[in-house]
Amino acid sequence: MLKVAMQAVDLDDRIGLVRFLMTHPMTLTLGTEKVTQENAKDVLARLERERSSLDSPMERMGTRDAGGDYTLGEPAANKCKVFRDRPLQYPVKVSVVQTKQSVELRGEGIDGCGYVVGNLVILKDVSCTGTSPSRLLGVVTDTGIEDLTLIHDRTDNTSCKLGSLTRLTGPR
Repeated sequence: MLKVAMQAVDLDDRIGLVRFLMTHPMTLTLGTEKVTQENAKDVLARLERERSSLDSPMERMGTRDAGGDYTLGEPAANKCKVFRDRPLQYPVKVSVVQTKQSVELRGEGIDGCGYVVGNLVILKDVSCTGTSPSRLLGVVTDTGIEDLTLIHDRTDNTSCKLGSLTRLTGPR
């Protein structure tokens, strides 16, 4: 589950970068692939096909309802000192909007965009129009989204805790 959802978020990031490149003359390197104005349309089409190919596996894995209003509480240990260069002011009111597997998290000083697959939430740590190498991971339960963790750099697995989201309203 984690691998498929992580691939989907990664592909969303790459698609966003290629779309940006198409309106800004520059060269972009995605992994080992060089993307230019000349090949951007072909690369975008391929990435969109790859992303679409993940929809069916994610649907088969199912999804928990994560939509609703929440309060983000401070974690007991390994608290993130900052989130996107600012400390969070707990408690944080957060809204989660979900359409099928897609999910968007919005709150004061915190955003995320990604997917719920099974009971796992995997998000990039920015709005859906942004790109970021960092990821947010959490577990959907009947009472909220537990153990929301920020993975700073997936190459060395540095992480910290943002806390848990306690459900105020929304689907259960």
